Amino acid sequence: MGVLSLKQDDFLILRHLRQNARENLTGISRKTKIPVSTLFDRLKQLEKGMIHRYTSLLDFRKMGFTVRPTLLIRCDPSDREELKKYLFYNEHVNTLTRVNNGYDFLVECIFKDMDTHQEFIDHLAPFRAEIKEHFVLEELKRETFLSNDLNLALVMR
Repeated sequence: MGVLSLKQDDFLILRHLRQNARENLTGISRKTKIPVSTLFDRLKQLEKGMIHRYTSLLDFRKMGFTVRPTLLIRCDPSDREELKKYLFYNEHVNTLTRVNNGYDFLVECIFKDMDTHQEFIDHLAPFRAEIKEHFVLEELKRETFLSNDLNLALVMR
């Protein structure tokens, strides 16, 4: 399903799901004035191609995970696939993204303490990776695109 095939109602549905994915169809119907049966059908279509999954945003700090580095990693092309596999399956990696401009991966990690973080970094040594670290001090905004009227106007142009 491409962007061009989305209807205005689809964007309204997505906006409400981005605000609260747990809201029931009756509540969304009341707010959007879209009949529940239509919502159900459109949601099934969106789940086939647009919606990958429903998830929760967690406050990791409150869970005791206070060390949150974002890593830019560059490695030798011969190590790239093996490093990608290692990062993909590592329990500390929250988000793994392939990037450009001289780096290979952007990695968001979560650790309880600096010792665990350092162990993770030490395990990257065999990959001969160059690592640039940035630590998250405070999360200011996250996952808000298409959750408000401003974004809705942007995508419906």
